[in-house]
Parts: sequence; C-alpha cells; structure tokens
Amino acid sequence: MKLNIRQRDELPRLSWCLSLVQGSATAQINCGPWVETGEDWFLEGAWDGDFSEPDFEKHCGLMGSGCRVIGRELILATPSHILDPLYLVLHEGRLTASNSLAFVLVATGLRLDPAYPYYQLDFHSSRYGFDRCVKELPTKDGPGIRLFRYTNIRLDDRLHVTTTPKPMPPDWKGFHDYREFLVDTLRALNDNANAPRRRIQYKLMSTMSSGYDSSAAAALAASVGGACAVTVKNGGDFQTRELTDDSGARVAEHLGLQITELPIVDFEDISDTARAECSSSGGLVELNFITFDRLLPRKLVTTGHTGNFWMGDVPPSSTFARMGPDGTGLAESRLRQGFIHVPVPMLGAVRGRRIHAICRSQEMKPWSVRRTYDRPVPRRILEESGVPRGLFARKKIGGIIVWSEYVPDAAVQFYFQHRSERSTMSRVLLAIRWRTTDWYCRTLALLQRFGLLKRPPRTHWDIPQRGPASMIVQWGQHVVQQRYRV
Repeated sequence: MKLNIRQRDELPRLSWCLSLVQGSATAQINCGPWVETGEDWFLEGAWDGDFSEPDFEKHCGLMGSGCRVIGRELILATPSHILDPLYLVLHEGRLTASNSLAFVLVATGLRLDPAYPYYQLDFHSSRYGFDRCVKELPTKDGPGIRLFRYTNIRLDDRLHVTTTPKPMPPDWKGFHDYREFLVDTLRALNDNANAPRRRIQYKLMSTMSSGYDSSAAAALAASVGGACAVTVKNGGDFQTRELTDDSGARVAEHLGLQITELPIVDFEDISDTARAECSSSGGLVELNFITFDRLLPRKLVTTGHTGNFWMGDVPPSSTFARMGPDGTGLAESRLRQGFIHVPVPMLGAVRGRRIHAICRSQEMKPWSVRRTYDRPVPRRILEESGVPRGLFARKKIGGIIVWSEYVPDAAVQFYFQHRSERSTMSRVLLAIRWRTTDWYCRTLALLQRFGLLKRPPRTHWDIPQRGPASMIVQWGQHVVQQRYRV
C-alpha cells in the first residue's frame, strides 16, 4: 500500500481526508499545510514518543490523528481521547476517511438529513463512553457515516475495515505513580511537538480558570517547561447564572507562568462562522475559546476537559464516560487554527477505575475538603506545586458559558428553508419525545432537590432540540463545508 499525499494551503491547517478505491494499492490524501508527512505516514498532532520513529498508533498518548502504511494495510489512529472522532464512509466502491465530518461530506457529495433532528444528541452521546456512544450518523439518501473513537482502524485494498484496541497505560499503584505518568506523558508530548525534524513546532500553553482541573493541568505543564498560560477574567456562577471572577492569574503567578488575562467574549460580537464551527459538532458549548483565537495557532494547549475523572464520588469508567459533552465543539476550530489539544484529565483515563480508587484512597484524605466541589487529585497537584489552599476552587464556576438556547439568525433562516423536508409525523414524534424527556428531567431534578435522589443521570443533555435549534448541526456543517470546497 502507498500514500499519495497532496498538501493544500487553502484547506484548514490540520485537516486531512483519505480516499481509497477498491482494488487500488494507492490511497489519495488531501491535507492542510501543517499536517506532518513522511513517505508512508502522515499525522496532525503529537504523541508521547520519538518523532523520528512515527509509530504513533503504538502509544497511549496520541493527541491528534494520523495514518501509517504497514505492509498491505493502512492503520488509521484516532486520538487517545474521545473528543475528536474519525469519520469513515464506504460509498460507491470508495472508502473515504477524515478527521473532519465536513471534509467527508464534501469529498463524497453526501449531506446530512434535514429531517433527522437528533444529530446534536448523537454528538453528545460521547459522554457515555466509546462503547455506548452513537457510532453512525445518517445522511440524506446515502450511506451512514461511521464514527470511530479511541481505537486503531485497519484498512486493506478490499476495503475491509477492522479495529484494534489502543495500548493500555501502566497500572498505577498510587497517586505518585499516577502523577509521574501525567508528567512523563506531558514531557514526551512537549518534546515531540518541538522536535527539530518537524515542519511546524508547537509551544506549550495552558488554559486556566480559578477551578480545579485546568489549573492542575497548568501546574503539570509548568513542571515540564510550560511557561505561558491564558485565562478568561469572568465565568458564569452555576447557581446565580451571573458573571463572577474566574481568573486563574493568581494561581499562575504561584506556578511561575506568564499569564494573559482576557475579558469574557461578548456574545453579540461572535461571528456566525465561529458559531457554526462549534455547532457543526454538537453545540455552542466551546464558544468562549474564540477569546483565545489569536493565541492558539502553533500551540500545544492543555485544558481541564474532562475533570470528572478526578472526582472520587463519580462512578468509575474505563470507557471515558463522563458527565457532559464538553470539549466536542472544538473540532473544526482546532483544525482551522492549528493547535494540538491536550485534555489532561483524559490522559490514561481508560484506567478510570484505578483513578477512582486513587481519589478515594486513604493517602488522598488530607486533600479532600469534604464538600460538593471536591477533587483531591488536582488539589494535591496544585498544593504540592506551591499554590496555597483557598486560592482556587472555592466554588463551581463555568469557565465555558453554555449558550445552547440561542440560535443564530442564519441558522433560523436555514431551518425555514429546509423544514419542508420533515414530515408531519416526524414533527409530532419529536414533540412527544421532547415533552417526555423534559418531564423526566424535571422530575429527577425535583427529587434531587428534596434529597430523595443523590446522583441522578445527567439526562438534560438528552433533551432533543425543537424548531430551528433541532437543525443547528446541519446549519453548522453547511457553513463549515465551504472551507473544504477548494
């Protein structure tokens, strides 16, 4: 098997699309200008290994995606987390794969079905883990598009598709082993991202807030040479829904990081293109990242997605199951801007049961504050890095504001242009599902309020959208696809 790679400056910097015709021994690849390439491999991202030996599919710390030729097969490697899937479709004797859904749709001529109102829920299903999430998206009058998360995909010239599991991280004995693993992985990623043989190097940068997760990730990054961080001054109070101080500047000072503090983004100033980027992969959750837009290119960016792996009172998972779909909306903006995303709590989180045991172990008791907002692992990381107790994580603040109830005017116009493709019956069924799910969620919330249910499932992410909001993903994809029509 051979690769015929064509890099195009007009494409988003880290995007790629592979096309293989049945019976052919050569795969055609179109990719952005910042994708690293070799004679028999290509990659967007970095991994915890030597850049001169591109065996990234054999490592448990791949941040990004790529492909390698091994004999008569191709190995496609997904990221070592489940935020960014790979998309694959078999259509008319041709297999097409990409790290962008929009790129696949343009390359195959397929389109999302306007009559299907559950695309957003399908993307949100990643919170259930890679074994229970939705694995295929329907299209209009065509084959479905398969989604692959946290796996290696094997392809041959007969277009047979099989998967093999990614390598497992070590089984840590306690906190010190786990912290050493995180530090070693970040150090290896930083070395790989700045290897001299790279065409593009990436400077280590941390996003920060006043909470646990991103601050602990920044502390780990600082220990391996990270020198800069960025923070948003304000965040949303989870109880009052009002803006409050969420700056990580004081924590950054104790970590020796050079901090850039920016005001929270004015939602009215955000372009429809930025809104479409987030909407195209499931929602508007990550819109605040537009604040960092000019700082993200050529950065190895650590974040706190998803910190519930560090909560000892959350049921353990070995499939990356988590409490919400945060992080999924960065896919297209990451490819356009050209940065490598490192969600630090997800490093090695396939051993979630072991992390859970560490959180609840006797050695972590001194770092447990015994209240609702309690995460002993990041607290210990920060306090042992020299950050005083009381300077962080005083209460839960949303560094990312959810504007999911707001639908841009352009999306509303798109909805009215295409709503005739939905039958009356499908609208009735959607209304029934919405009312049933909404009633169920309200009942659970009421039971929790009176102490009759301690840990209800987070079903508010499963409420289908109605009206224009039910077509927000189709609109986002319609906008984003224009950058791939080159």
